[in-house]
Amino acid sequence: FGGQEIYHATHQFFLTKRSLYILLDDTKKDNKTVQDEGFKYWLEVIDLLGGHSPVLIFQNEKAGIDIAGIKGRFDNVEGRYRGNLEQPDAATEIKDAIPFYVRQLPHIGQALPKKWINIRKEIEELAKSTAYISQDGYYDIYKKHLEFDRVKALRLSRYLHDLGVFLHFQDDALLRYTVILQNTWATEAVFKILDDEVVKGKLGRFDETDCQRLWADTVYADKHPELLQLMVKFEIAYKLADTAPPVWLAPQLLQPSKPEGLEGWEMPGDLELRYHYDFLPKGLVNRLMVRKHRHVQQPELGWKNGVLFELGSTQLLVQLSVKGDEIILRTRGPQCKELVSIISADLDALNDSFSGLSEKVTKKIPCICEVCSKSTTPEFYDYEELIRRRGLNKATIECRASFADVPVIALLEGFQADKDKAGGLPEVKREKPTGKKAFFSYSKQDREFLQQFLGHLIGLQEGGKISPWEDQQILPGGEWDEEIRNELATADIIFLLVSSDFLNTKYIREVEIKEAMKRHDNGDARVIPIILRSCNWKGMPFGKLNGLPRNGEPVASFPDRDQAWTEVVKEIEALIELKSNE
Repeated sequence: FGGQEIYHATHQFFLTKRSLYILLDDTKKDNKTVQDEGFKYWLEVIDLLGGHSPVLIFQNEKAGIDIAGIKGRFDNVEGRYRGNLEQPDAATEIKDAIPFYVRQLPHIGQALPKKWINIRKEIEELAKSTAYISQDGYYDIYKKHLEFDRVKALRLSRYLHDLGVFLHFQDDALLRYTVILQNTWATEAVFKILDDEVVKGKLGRFDETDCQRLWADTVYADKHPELLQLMVKFEIAYKLADTAPPVWLAPQLLQPSKPEGLEGWEMPGDLELRYHYDFLPKGLVNRLMVRKHRHVQQPELGWKNGVLFELGSTQLLVQLSVKGDEIILRTRGPQCKELVSIISADLDALNDSFSGLSEKVTKKIPCICEVCSKSTTPEFYDYEELIRRRGLNKATIECRASFADVPVIALLEGFQADKDKAGGLPEVKREKPTGKKAFFSYSKQDREFLQQFLGHLIGLQEGGKISPWEDQQILPGGEWDEEIRNELATADIIFLLVSSDFLNTKYIREVEIKEAMKRHDNGDARVIPIILRSCNWKGMPFGKLNGLPRNGEPVASFPDRDQAWTEVVKEIEALIELKSNE
């Protein structure tokens, strides 16, 4: 893999789960420890993107390594091997160990249809000489071995995609028609953009002329739209609005320092939210910029480690802390609460997209006492601690700076940007009508979609039209099954966030869908399927219902997910208005 930092965003192309990783250390520094930045980065990223897959470390004739310390922090490191790679037998020991550790992988030895294995072998043989094939080409290979069934063929495709045999993004409206057999075909195309001095000189901006110049090789000639969509899908670049001919921007190539126009932007009274990371994946701020680019009205105010988002006259500055272990959100303006909800929902979704990362993130809320509200460096409280306090009916928490007792509810529910004339605590918003109570049934694999959905529902929530509930609101120690059943039994609207993972979750099928349809058929609640990813859901008990988005296209297939969610929320708002007028 490309070890340079500029390549880190492309690691998501090929760091797959259920794999064995070999970490080769060929640096000059001896006596590596768990604190070594190079080692730590690779072990962390394998843990997150590789789903805690096992790792073997090979050192090229090094003096030592703190293997006990490394194993204490990363328990998926199985062993360390050494050898002088100038000698022909240097890797004999690790070469003998690899088959043993491969056999320990959970899917090795798993019974598979013989014809599936034959299909995989034919594809792997073809991959030696062919970079990609069409989806129809994949179907033709499938037909050689099995009677054609589109659903079954796509199920096998997803399995082979998960194993890293090839890349097939069957939920993407454009990429679904191409099966990428050689990962390097995709990554090298991206590297050509990121490595280009002309593109670097334009601070990450490139157009079709650049693509034609850099992708002139015949292996890329007919696939420019797919390669651009691949960069968008992996949140490496996005198309700038109102550019003709189109111009794309790769945020990681933006200027390294904060733009002059943002120097001194921070002010006392800003609404602030911080995310503290034990390990912060490279490029997370850049990915957030790509994901929410519709709110980036001034790309020139973005830089490598930050960006300014806007909603009307409201602005929100996202930036990496000096130490590089926090992402800081600061906002001001009439819609500050709405904007911070939109951006933080997608940052939460990004965190959830990394297996286990959410456990390494602490969300922090600033103090709003009289002293802290006038400071650019207020005290901060752990969000989870505030949740626990509320659950235990603890009304206040003491500020460590002023020793004032601060209302927990005020910290959790948000506050108005304008201070009262007396200069005391910010005015807590009055209680709003709660609106229709909404329950969300979803697979944990789709939590990223849920976070996006909740972010787009903020307008209905603020307007008192809807009151969302999802299982993350269950307090520590709460009876999980009992609380879910209680919420299901009292919800006015039940959203089913449909995907193959949703359909394959036993609890969802046997409890949530069953109870939801019972209440729907009795007229006690409205069930609305939201189709997240392509799957065969029409045979399910809720298959008789109309799903959203309206055109039957799954949310994941939209080139712009914000557009999909906007359409979904408009339909929901219209339904709520209709019911209110009945």
